[in-house]
Amino acid sequence: MIEVGLPYKEDWTLRFDSEADHLPRLPKKANYRRIGFDDLVPVCLDEKRGGCVVAVETAVGGSKRFINSSVECFGEFLVLYQEHWKAARAVSEEEIVKFISGVEERIRKADPEAFDDPNNYWPVVVEQMNQGLL
Repeated sequence: MIEVGLPYKEDWTLRFDSEADHLPRLPKKANYRRIGFDDLVPVCLDEKRGGCVVAVETAVGGSKRFINSSVECFGEFLVLYQEHWKAARAVSEEEIVKFISGVEERIRKADPEAFDDPNNYWPVVVEQMNQGLL
């Protein structure tokens, strides 16, 4: 099996399907192919929107939440988030505030569409990082 570079075996709510060559479609949502989960929420590629990454929150009372414009951006953001996650456990609160600001700037530049709506996935994650919840 080829390593895809996504964080693996981290203490996160995110987990990814081990068989990347088979991306199952969501029942009754043929344009979504599942690549993993955020807790109970399927993380999918939306084939109708050019393969952008979305969280399909219908099972938890929500709808669809935009994550990234491409799977490549999603992978990049996960690596940046992993850097935050590890740094947050090893530095002072003042240093982590600066680090979060730097991470936010980098991800905004990498995929501006991810921040088009404050209810998108990553703006919520950044807000939770700033609140010390992640």
